This record gives sequence, structure tokens and C-alpha cells, in this order.
Amino acid sequence: MDRVTGAPISSAYLKTPNSSSSAVAFPKPASLHLMCFKDQPVVRIGFEFRVGSNLNSFVGYRFDDKPGHEINGRFIADYKTVMIEDPAELAPFIKELANSRVLYLRTRSLNAPRGSAEFEVEGAAPAITSAYATCPIVEPPQPTPTASRNPRRPNTTASIR
Repeated sequence: MDRVTGAPISSAYLKTPNSSSSAVAFPKPASLHLMCFKDQPVVRIGFEFRVGSNLNSFVGYRFDDKPGHEINGRFIADYKTVMIEDPAELAPFIKELANSRVLYLRTRSLNAPRGSAEFEVEGAAPAITSAYATCPIVEPPQPTPTASRNPRRPNTTASIR
């Protein structure tokens, strides 16, 4: 219970010793934190070494043997923390997390070494439910196909000669 607001505090936290950086000789811990922040669902990934900044960095992740994804994420000013908060990036991440065993996450940047972490996430579904109890994840609306302006004539591509 939050002593200031009286609202329940819900989050889930997982730490791994399996992280690496191309600039660090020995593995250091990394963390995965599912939480509500200002009534919005977020995922926070923390490292103990620099992983990038918003100007020139991105995140890649893969669950088990499923296809991988590359997203922007938001890099925090400490250069060691990445947030996934955009609903279009967050919803698919959480959906795959719920039914996976292993998460491999990698950061790439022009101003920081390559970083990675591997988390054992099997059984994450109850933690996800608890973490987002007060701010459920909403699937972003899917774009609808655009219709032709003239219903009698399909969209065509013009060629210039």
C-alpha cells in the first residue's frame, strides 16, 4: 500500500546475473521491472553499465525461439536504464512475456557499448496480472486498410513517362 495515496502498489521485479557489455570484463546483474507509473503500464530494464541514450540507441529482444523485435524504447538520463512505455511496443512485449521461458534483450548504441541480458521468465503470467492490476495494458488500435477514394475505381499506381 502506498503510504501517500493509499492506493495499492503493484509491480513485479526480476534480477539476473546474466548480463554483459562489450566494455565490461565480468558479468554484472540486470533487472526487469514491470510496473505502473503515473497510471500507465511500463517495463523498466536496468543495467549496471552504460547502454545508450535516446538520440542514437535501440533495443532488441527475443523470447525463446520466436522471431525477435527491435524497438526504440526510452533511455533514461543515467544511460543505464531503458523503459518500454509506448503501447505499440509494450503490448506485444507483455503478450510474449506471458507465455515464454527465456527473454534475451540487447541494446545497441553509438555512444555506449553493446549490452545484453538474459532473463528466466517462465511462469510470468501471474506476475504480469499483479503488476498491471491498477493500470491494465490496452492493445493499441490496429490501423484499418485505406479504401479507394472512388468506390468504383480501385487504387492504382500512376506511371510517369
